[in-house]
Amino acid sequence: MLAGRVSALLCVSAALAAPAFAQPAAFVTQLQLPAHGLTRDVFAWRDGDDILVEANDLAALGIAAPVAGGRVALSAIAGLTFEERLGAAAIVITCASMCFATQHVRLADAPIATATAAQGGYVNYETELQWLDGERLHASAVTEAALFGDWGLIRSSWLARTADSTVTRLETSWIVDRPNDGVRIRIGDSIMAGAGGAPVRFGGVQIGRHFGLTPSLVTYPTPALSGEAETASTVELYVDGALRGRGDVAAGPFVIEHAPVVSGAGEAQLVVTDILGRERTITRPFFVSTALLRRGLSDWSVAFGAGRNRFGRADADYGDRFAAGRYRFGATDALTVEGGVDHTRHTTTLQVGAAFLLGASGQASLSHAANAEGALTGASFLYDARVWSIGLQAEQRENDFRSLGRFGDFRRSAAGNLAMNLGDYGSLEFTAAQVEFDNEPPAQTFAASYSPDFANGSLSFRLLHSERERTE
Repeated sequence: MLAGRVSALLCVSAALAAPAFAQPAAFVTQLQLPAHGLTRDVFAWRDGDDILVEANDLAALGIAAPVAGGRVALSAIAGLTFEERLGAAAIVITCASMCFATQHVRLADAPIATATAAQGGYVNYETELQWLDGERLHASAVTEAALFGDWGLIRSSWLARTADSTVTRLETSWIVDRPNDGVRIRIGDSIMAGAGGAPVRFGGVQIGRHFGLTPSLVTYPTPALSGEAETASTVELYVDGALRGRGDVAAGPFVIEHAPVVSGAGEAQLVVTDILGRERTITRPFFVSTALLRRGLSDWSVAFGAGRNRFGRADADYGDRFAAGRYRFGATDALTVEGGVDHTRHTTTLQVGAAFLLGASGQASLSHAANAEGALTGASFLYDARVWSIGLQAEQRENDFRSLGRFGDFRRSAAGNLAMNLGDYGSLEFTAAQVEFDNEPPAQTFAASYSPDFANGSLSFRLLHSERERTE
């Protein structure tokens, strides 16, 4: 009986002597990041030979923590080493570029401030004199007059000809802009693209997004140019040899978004210069398409009115009334989708389309418009390799398709062009196109052009051959 009690007491004593699970000890210290010249007073926790700090404190120093929140062990961050200096109550951190958070650098110009509209007006005019085959002198003139103020812009244009002694009104419109919303309202004569892709002149009301009200806005996807800086540096962006922007970065990786590059294929160079004047050049090829919208950006318009007939020959010959709407959306930086509808008393036409990138140097687009009378399908392809480029496009009309701006007996068309950059020897381009009709012979066009490379001035040579059979 006594032996049992002794055994039990020994077990209880052993349990009391066993230490509980050790928790990391908290203390106050200063994180120092000499590469960025930054310090931060923080709470830290000691866990053996390791130090734990809050992820938010690391983010304040520009260090990319492996987790979004909570405590992070310094030894768990790739590229980071640290030294604890007890006498200074500090932890000195040394980072390779991989442990810094990526910096997003904007080199584009700042948005232009909207100024208060002034009051005023202007008159533009252009005249032309012709002497044809010994006949009498013919003269023509185009005049445009406008008034502008806080209420918008009112302008009207006219055409005068001595050949038939006529004066014809071209366009009269009242334009009201809303820069803060990026919207333009146009009342009067205007122009738009119909669901079949053809331009349509009309009189009425048009409301829609107008990117021209924000000149600094980059509407198309641009390449994300990335690089790394070992220390605080200045980054200069050169596009095809021309300086397009400059900015400052801290040590670590960086990416330049919405870089001001040109359309088509090109080459960008990032020149990284540190505080000691040492330069490092990073070269990146790119391909930019202005036919696409940047991810998340939209473009839209609605119009109501009547089609314009005999433009340039009649002052106010308006035809059937219609209503139309267009919408485009950048689904991704590589895909833009669009849709549209035209409605007249005769028919309703629906249109869908898409433009998308093909790899690093190509783009393509597809469109399809249809109504009760038929359909129109189009496709295009462009490949730009800087030294040479090729473009193809085709359209096919089915049955008796008609839409706003689309008339005649066109049936199908195909066109292609090949351009070559010859460097110091200039550039060479070939073009071929064919159009087929329902009740007429097809028409073909072939062209070749050459432009020498001149430092000052330009000169071009063009050879054109057009062929179409005539019917009696």
